[in-house]
Amino acid sequence: MGRPSNTQKRREEIIQGLLVAMAENGYSGATIKKIGEACNLTPGLIHYHFSTKIDILHALVDHLSEQINQRYATYMENNNSDLDRLNAYIDSHLLLDETSNLDAVKAWVIIGAEAVRDDSVNNIYQSIVKNRRASLLKLISKAYSIKTKTAGLNKLVATVLSTIEGSYQLSVTCSTLFPKGYASEAVKSLIDSFISIKQSSQYKK
Repeated sequence: MGRPSNTQKRREEIIQGLLVAMAENGYSGATIKKIGEACNLTPGLIHYHFSTKIDILHALVDHLSEQINQRYATYMENNNSDLDRLNAYIDSHLLLDETSNLDAVKAWVIIGAEAVRDDSVNNIYQSIVKNRRASLLKLISKAYSIKTKTAGLNKLVATVLSTIEGSYQLSVTCSTLFPKGYASEAVKSLIDSFISIKQSSQYKK
């Protein structure tokens, strides 16, 4: 019987190498050599598993998205109400705790910038944002017992997503200017204020 393949392990090491190299050098500075240094693998071995650096970046986008999904699953434990599920979703994206990974946040910010320049990255980035938008629409509508087509709800979701992405940017560039861990509670308050105003307006009618 032959030895089990270590392809998946090597690919994960390379993806992690790109994450570290990007956090330290940006995407353009994260050369194959830098990636290799970060994960202790030779350039030849990296090219054996990934044809190009953009292929590694695509895999990293999927990896970061899966990390968020795993955090969400963790925060969902013992949370049974619809509002708990919404809060768990927000916390999984924004709450600072022992599972937070600053390098991952830096990499995601850099990926967002790369999505502006590279269509293939943009397609993946848009797909993830589209899925997050759908999730938020569903979670908010259930948590507050409102229809997904309620006027202004799409704008609220866009604002929430923009706030999440913006908080990532600020956390890695201007963290000392803002209270630590402000974003999660700020987003929850934003949603609650919108719903309160919307419900109050409907009641007055």
